[in-house]
Amino acid sequence: MPPISLTIRRDDQLPQVRHFKQPEITIGRDPACECPLMRESVSARHARLSYHHGQWWLEDLDSTNGTFLNRERLSTPTVVISGDEIGCGNTRLIVALTGDMLMPPTQKV
Repeated sequence: MPPISLTIRRDDQLPQVRHFKQPEITIGRDPACECPLMRESVSARHARLSYHHGQWWLEDLDSTNGTFLNRERLSTPTVVISGDEIGCGNTRLIVALTGDMLMPPTQKV
């Protein structure tokens, strides 16, 4: 499972980067979430990132204001890749997957 990093961007604060190595990350206002976002526009358990079938998936957890992926409202679990932007309320999270770097082929000598 490749680690995932989220760059949290809010208009009123400097960007903050969070690194995760577990296969499931809950995003929300609840302090028990792995990625807590203390904003009124964010639901207690807003969205979840989970790693399965060799990919990271984003799903909305019936949040009040919806979860957005690249500015489109999420209606079904969707695969995320590096550079994707997740919107939870007025907070944006930029996805970075460290496993996205391509390894050069091994050369025989």
